[in-house]
Amino acid sequence: MKKIDLSWVIVILLAVFVLTYNNDSVISRFNNDNNDNNVEINGSYSSDSIISYSSNNEAEKIQNNNYLTGSDLEFDSNYYVYYTYLSENGKKIYKQVYANAIAYNKTFKTVVKVKVNELSDVMEAVFNDHPELFYLDTNYAYKYNGLGMCIEITLNYNDTIKNINQNKELFENEVNKIVNEANKLPTDYDKEKYVYMALINKVDYDKTALYNQSAYSALVMNKSVCAGYTRAFQLIMQKLRIPTYFVLGYAKEDHAWNIVKLNGEYYNVDLTWDDTGGVFKHFNLTDKEISDTHKRNSISVNLPKCNYYTYRY
Repeated sequence: MKKIDLSWVIVILLAVFVLTYNNDSVISRFNNDNNDNNVEINGSYSSDSIISYSSNNEAEKIQNNNYLTGSDLEFDSNYYVYYTYLSENGKKIYKQVYANAIAYNKTFKTVVKVKVNELSDVMEAVFNDHPELFYLDTNYAYKYNGLGMCIEITLNYNDTIKNINQNKELFENEVNKIVNEANKLPTDYDKEKYVYMALINKVDYDKTALYNQSAYSALVMNKSVCAGYTRAFQLIMQKLRIPTYFVLGYAKEDHAWNIVKLNGEYYNVDLTWDDTGGVFKHFNLTDKEISDTHKRNSISVNLPKCNYYTYRY
């Protein structure tokens, strides 16, 4: 009986494996981590595609902007601090995600390939730096190749996108009401206190609030959870040119609060806890003062330390 030369079989099998392993479109996955009803800081996945809203001008805009790269965008590190924590390739993806989000684009090929775990940091950086993107859902989908490199991103949008021009106007009107009054005050500290109290008086804590991962829920609907309070405060303070950051962490449960920069000094502020537990209890605290209850996690651990007492209430 004639023997079969198995070496050729092995070579052929290896070639097939390598070709399959490097296929750039065979695997896709949705990001839907921690989708627990008790978790405030993560959105739930929605399969709605704004491309299906054929009556909207935005849908047409999406189809005409499939190759945006955002390469011409620049972000001031004083206000968009999470951007600075990314690698050079991560920054390229960050710019691309932002460019496509403001164009209401949905799916796009990445300008560079990044590892899936790095994509998670990039998306978190965009969400944490840009509270103005209230229509962008905090979940997304992506495709990756056999080497674990992300090659395509799909953004998801909440239902405010359906009437985006009207909803933007409502949103910006509420922001400007507070900004205009705060701007009448002499110091950044006075402005901070005004914005803090304006939101405490305006917003009610409600886990059932619609769009509660966005500033829209707090500013337009007057109901939200920690993510909404935190993003609303961050956005208004940014408009006042006072650097304010979104902090992701743990405080008895997954939680979000702010860090504010006043004259080069950093302070912790938690509007959510103060709205439900007493005003100014968690206003401009040091890390030491807040450490018994609040722990930063994820890339928020890179945020500046808060060790000052000048602007304690």
